[in-house]
Amino acid sequence: MLILSINLVLGIVLKGVPGPVGSIDAAAFIFGMFVGFELFKEAFTFSIINGISRKTYYLSNIVSTLMMSVFLGSVTAIVSLISFEFADNIVLYSLLYSDDISGLFLWNFAMFFAMISLFHFTSLLLYRVSKKIKYLIILGLALLAPLIVVLGIWFSGFQAVVQKFMLLFAGIYQTNEGVRISPYVSSAMLLFLSAVIVAVSWLLLRRIEAK
Repeated sequence: MLILSINLVLGIVLKGVPGPVGSIDAAAFIFGMFVGFELFKEAFTFSIINGISRKTYYLSNIVSTLMMSVFLGSVTAIVSLISFEFADNIVLYSLLYSDDISGLFLWNFAMFFAMISLFHFTSLLLYRVSKKIKYLIILGLALLAPLIVVLGIWFSGFQAVVQKFMLLFAGIYQTNEGVRISPYVSSAMLLFLSAVIVAVSWLLLRRIEAK
C-alpha cells in the first residue's frame, strides 16, 4: 500500500510531465500475489500444531481471503478513482476498459481474490511436493507456451481456441456485432477460476501433512 501511495503522489506532482508515472493497480496486484503465497505455510503449520482441523483452516482461509480481497479491492479502486481525477498514473483497468468505471470495484475484488487464491494454491502445491517435483513444475510452466504453439500447428484451431479462452479473462469476447470488452465478463471468469482453485485446494489440503 505504501508503493500505491507513492505512485499516486508522484502521479499528482508530475501530472504535467509527458507520459504516465508509476502504476496503481498493477503494484497492488503484485502485493496480492505475495500475500497469497505467504498466507499458507506458517498459518497451516500453526493450525495443525494447535489442533485446528483442516476443514476449519480451509473455511477460515476462504473467509480471510474474501475479507482481504474486499479491503484491498476497495482501496485500489478508490485510489484509482483519485488517480483518474487528479493524477496521471498507469491503471490497468482504464487501459482495458477506458472510461467505463461501473465495474471498477467488482473487477478489483475479483482480481485480488483470483491472485490470492492462485498463489495460495501455488504455495500449497510446492509445500506438498518434493524438490525434484518443484523443478519439474517450473520446467513444465516454462514449456507451456511453446507446447501450445506446437499443438496449434498439429491441431488446426487449437491455438485460436486457447487464445479466445484466455482473452475471456480480460473480458474480451466475440459477438455477431464484433469484438466486445467488458469488466463484468472478466470478473466472472476470474471468480470462476478462483472457485475452481479453492475446490482443488481442498482436495490437496485433506492429504497434506504438516512439516
